Amino acid sequence: MKSALDSGMTPAEIKMMQVAMERSKLDKVRVSDAEVPEAPCFTPTLEEWQDPMQYIRSISKAGYEHGIVRIIPPEAWDPPCGLTPSVIARRFSTRRQAVHSLQQGLPFPDGQDYSLLEYRAMANKFKASHFP
Repeated sequence: MKSALDSGMTPAEIKMMQVAMERSKLDKVRVSDAEVPEAPCFTPTLEEWQDPMQYIRSISKAGYEHGIVRIIPPEAWDPPCGLTPSVIARRFSTRRQAVHSLQQGLPFPDGQDYSLLEYRAMANKFKASHFP
């Protein structure tokens, strides 16, 4: 891992970065102290959710009033998969998201390559082990 001096930054740039980091910590304290109201939550029935876009249009007034809404689809809803077999078989690269080190300005390291089905299996295994 490079230090700030090894990064090619000038002492003035390093000082500005340190000041920005300290200010961002202060901003977080201020934001966390603010009281943010909960977004309106909607739980449509399976019948209402047959046409999701129509349902969203039906609650649009709440969205305009509050700026955001939360919609929890019915548990029995099984969304259709619009992916073709070639897309499902395609492999993709992932990144390890080290969110605890975001303020250090480090890039995310490479993760593994997965197909969609492999990724789904990995995600389901993770979910079962961490969120029983």
